[in-house]
Amino acid sequence: MRYRLIAGTAFGHEAPVKVFSPIFYLHGEAPAGAAIDLPDDHDERAVYVVDGKITADGETYGAGSMVVFAAGAAPEIAARADSRIMLLGGAALDGDRIIWWNFVSSDTDRLEAAKTRWKSGGFDIVPGDEAEFIPLPED
Repeated sequence: MRYRLIAGTAFGHEAPVKVFSPIFYLHGEAPAGAAIDLPDDHDERAVYVVDGKITADGETYGAGSMVVFAAGAAPEIAARADSRIMLLGGAALDGDRIIWWNFVSSDTDRLEAAKTRWKSGGFDIVPGDEAEFIPLPED
């Protein structure tokens, strides 16, 4: 089993990427039959199967599956075929979040203000972006 820590902290290591909350994001390569470890020092944890097949507590999951574990769970995870996986998680959020397109907030008024600002052209264009206006989802 090989892991590459992309962001955050896991298994006593810290990635060089700066993060703003306690998280972990790992890429893993597991040969068939390998046990897959899941960091236990984060409240929220999940595994995404990029390709291959894994089992988690006896259930089988294939490519494109996201398995989310309960806080404090100690799942038994194993590769049933050569697999590439992403392990991810972090601290629980302090409340609900509202998502609209690329905007995320816990404050409805702040989200509405960002939507209005975007629709009126109040944000700088991303360097290299050829479009002056990106179509947005309808409310």
